Amino acid sequence: MKALAPVINAMSDDMVDIYEYLFVNRNDYQLTKKYKLWELTKAGQIESDSDALKLLYEGNANSKSALSHLKDDLHMDLALIFIAEQVLNPVSRKMAIKHNDFDMMYLNMYQIAVRRKRQLQSSHQLATDNLKKAKKSENHEAALISLKELLLMDGGFLRDKNINSLTDDIIDTSNELIALKDTIRKRRNYQIKAGSLNIFDENTKKELEDLATIAESRFEALKSKRLENELYDIKSIKAEFDHDKANVNNWLVLRYNLQKKNSPAVFDPFSLAMSTIDLGYSYLLNHQYQKVDELFDYFSSLELSALPIFVRMCEIYAHSLIFRGDYAAALKVIGLIIAHPTAKSSYRDFEAFLYYRAVAEFGLKDYKEALKTLDKTSSLHKALTGLWLGIRILEIMILIENKDEDYVIYRVEALKQLMHRNKKEELQRYKTIVEVLQALVRSGYDYKKVKENNAAKFIGLEGNEPPLAWDPSGLEIMQFDKWFNERLSKKR
Repeated sequence: MKALAPVINAMSDDMVDIYEYLFVNRNDYQLTKKYKLWELTKAGQIESDSDALKLLYEGNANSKSALSHLKDDLHMDLALIFIAEQVLNPVSRKMAIKHNDFDMMYLNMYQIAVRRKRQLQSSHQLATDNLKKAKKSENHEAALISLKELLLMDGGFLRDKNINSLTDDIIDTSNELIALKDTIRKRRNYQIKAGSLNIFDENTKKELEDLATIAESRFEALKSKRLENELYDIKSIKAEFDHDKANVNNWLVLRYNLQKKNSPAVFDPFSLAMSTIDLGYSYLLNHQYQKVDELFDYFSSLELSALPIFVRMCEIYAHSLIFRGDYAAALKVIGLIIAHPTAKSSYRDFEAFLYYRAVAEFGLKDYKEALKTLDKTSSLHKALTGLWLGIRILEIMILIENKDEDYVIYRVEALKQLMHRNKKEELQRYKTIVEVLQALVRSGYDYKKVKENNAAKFIGLEGNEPPLAWDPSGLEIMQFDKWFNERLSKKR
């Protein structure tokens, strides 16, 4: 009891509520020994093994082994609660509490416990029990997660006939799609490249094509909303693999509309919020900036503005405003981001938000403030790639606007040296920008002459083909060629 009592006494009120919901048989919980052990220990009536034997086993000394097993079982239950408190995504925890969906919370806790190998021999039984409970309550999403973990333990996706017998067609099929999709995502060989989508290996291509075919045939047979959702998600992944941004967008639109139409009956607000963010990001990649307005308004109606995902939605919205030239509105949205209580959870992320603010200030021709804001992004300067490149290019553009020609020469040359050391192909656009800036300095800022002499480069910079095309998801928030042409036409 020396190990168990401090654990019980450390439980918060929320943790107590969750424990009672998840682990107590609500029909006859007052008669179960495990609950009595927990309750009496919490009340201070059990402080030793002898107290437990007296109150739970009528003082029978032969029950020491039974008590030992009872304590271990209770300890395992409590471990799940504390794991959730310490490492579970706080958004998932809040959403579970808000929607009284403790079955889902339990499964999330269980998954973490399995990953951390804290469940030992009882993990399989816990998942099996919870699967039955989730099915009984018609919580299909919870049942799917539990079933997936069972299948992983049993060494295959839907290959175990005993596991199959526990499921109905919809749960069975949904889990197959989810599990296979998750496996593909984990196993794919990808590199995150500036201005490019994830790159899959060739082995994954066949798996992904087969999965899309399976999803389509199963959905046609069963007509489940959840299956339809998985189908659209899988199709969007396949389109991403094919570098087909337009079709990624089309499938994400279908998924968003499906979830919106069937929320909250089938899809919870958090899932819908994530679909909204995915679609908003896709709109950026497809240069459909106006469409982000409606998504932002709808996201705001979900009452999730206190959560970190609101910052992500604001970031997408701010970018859409910048890209269409509405810098004043963008500055207001960036203000919401900077003032958000979660914005400073990552110092580097916060400085990225300051970079966005500097871009908006630059767009408004407030070059003095833009330069001041950029001075606050010092930690981002330590990297030789990433947002640092965008910041340096923006700084040079500001210096040119301020006619600080000597400092422009110094900054362009420094950037050239750093870019020369970096051989990555995906940085070719930024290397070309530096070459154009060098030509601009040498010409005495003759924009017309520079563009004529570098026509091929500008065709690439202004076009849609990599590696020179501008990427809305890249490092360059203020589009260089757009600014250059404004200077050429004397709009700046």
